[in-house]
Amino acid sequence: MRKTVLFWCLCLVPYAQAGESIDCPGIESDEARLECYDEAAKHSSVSEPDSRPGGEEPATPGQAVAPEVDPEPAPAATPEELFGKSEEDKNAAIAVAAGVEEVKNVTAAVTRVVEDPYGKITIDLDNGQRWRQVRVEPFKVSVGDEVVVRSAIMRSFSMQLKSGGRKTKVRRVD
Repeated sequence: MRKTVLFWCLCLVPYAQAGESIDCPGIESDEARLECYDEAAKHSSVSEPDSRPGGEEPATPGQAVAPEVDPEPAPAATPEELFGKSEEDKNAAIAVAAGVEEVKNVTAAVTRVVEDPYGKITIDLDNGQRWRQVRVEPFKVSVGDEVVVRSAIMRSFSMQLKSGGRKTKVRRVD
């Protein structure tokens, strides 16, 4: 209750400074007090000048307001600005300049599974990517299974069945 009274007192300060006498807080009926505040708001919006920069007129109800135009985006990094940066920073700057979003994971269906003589498997996906296990470890995957390849720490990748289960470290080979 005290916060509400304080709020309305702060809202009425401009009206009191303008020389208008408002006795809305003294009205007992909630509906009548609300009408009083509505009337005060109507009078204040008509009589108070707008202080917009450049002397622009305020928008009337129903009138479209032109959106503010953002300044032009920063220019793409030049080769000199990229000189000496890590490959990761260079690639990130190029991706930003090209408007490419970073992908954190890829979901696809397995189209082919081949095991090499050393026990590592190579997995072809329906999106054209080919991934190979980094080390020999159990990972059961069959043609038609849905897998998720996620980026991991230190620019590595892991593969897991979409339904869950064991992960395996992989690297892209195509």
